[in-house]
Amino acid sequence: ASPPNRDCVHMKGLSQNVTENDIVNFLCGYQPSLIWTHIHYNPKRKCNGSAYVQMCSADEAIRCSNECNQKFFTDCNGSRIIEVVPCSQEEMLNSVRSSYFLTH
Repeated sequence: ASPPNRDCVHMKGLSQNVTENDIVNFLCGYQPSLIWTHIHYNPKRKCNGSAYVQMCSADEAIRCSNECNQKFFTDCNGSRIIEVVPCSQEEMLNSVRSSYFLTH
């Protein structure tokens, strides 16, 4: 079997009040490459600190990770250093499926 396509990034360390707009603004240099964003929510509808973003290619996901990992992310709660690491669509979808049952 071929290795999974790692065309997504996993963002870790986000605040509980982060929005999709905050993520899009943080990744504004990658706007043409953004396909889909998913924020993980806890049962109280607050972000659990994690989000996934699908990019147009594995190269863009790697570039995004290399340029954004360990950088300051700013939202309504202030600034914090976050992790941005490449991941596969399979990892992202497995995570989305598990969070769906917690929040919907």
